Amino acid sequence: TLTLSGGSTIGQSGAIHADALNVTTANGAITLANTGNTFGTATLATGGADNATLYDASTLTIASANIGGTLTLSGANGISQTGAIHTAVLNEATTQGAIVLTNPANTIGTANLTTGGSDDASLTDASALIVSGATVGGNLTLSSGGALTQTGAIHAQALTASSTGGTITLTNSANSFNTASLTTTGANDASLTDASALTIASANIGGNLTLMGSSTIGQSGAIHAASLNATTTNGAITLANTGNTFATATLSTGGSDNATLYDASALTIAAANIGGTLTLSGGSTIGQSGAIHA
Repeated sequence: TLTLSGGSTIGQSGAIHADALNVTTANGAITLANTGNTFGTATLATGGADNATLYDASTLTIASANIGGTLTLSGANGISQTGAIHTAVLNEATTQGAIVLTNPANTIGTANLTTGGSDDASLTDASALIVSGATVGGNLTLSSGGALTQTGAIHAQALTASSTGGTITLTNSANSFNTASLTTTGANDASLTDASALTIASANIGGNLTLMGSSTIGQSGAIHAASLNATTTNGAITLANTGNTFATATLSTGGSDNATLYDASALTIAAANIGGTLTLSGGSTIGQSGAIHA
């Protein structure tokens, strides 16, 4: 183990090779970004609002991190953890390998994630999580103990987003993911925007589910929500899974695009503005509380 501590900044001009790295500063940033670095595990701590930057040419495991400012982790292989990460901002990138940071004690204000190829990324935050950007070659899994929001676009093959104590609001108009799975608890809502075709793999939403897309919206698994609001600007809505349950629904398509909806329970249409054909079916009654245009 290599242990480095100082009263000010810690940097490097040459590569570091160690089985384990432990770095602490009382008043200053940690900047260890040499592309030749190799260490199995790392423990990092800064005081105040000081940042920490770490690069590992091999697989990197974070044993623990307590960073007052921004934590930047990058590497040529996978990045994982055995202990909690606490930081105001997390920037993480791998060129070849998955990101797996799923410790339930993590507290991260905002996060930016990047993987190459078809590599996945998984991130858990015990508090509210803001995604400032994500470009993930494979599947992106986000878990939050509070609200889950974004300030930058998310690009991934598939998105799994869950919150145990808040809403999900991922409505950046540049988002693109093929499939999405969403979960909230209590009466918390979820809102999702996709600039491309969107397929809902599953949704269990305690409150209202809002889906917005620039292309088609479909599903491969059941949707359960207190209410559903689905809008496309250029594409059909096809939500015909026989396991669907939502009390009320609002639907809108542009042009001559159709909408198809199935509800296994009683269905009330709050509003519908459909450019093409509207098809409604269900396992119980179908009524309306607002006008239908189709």
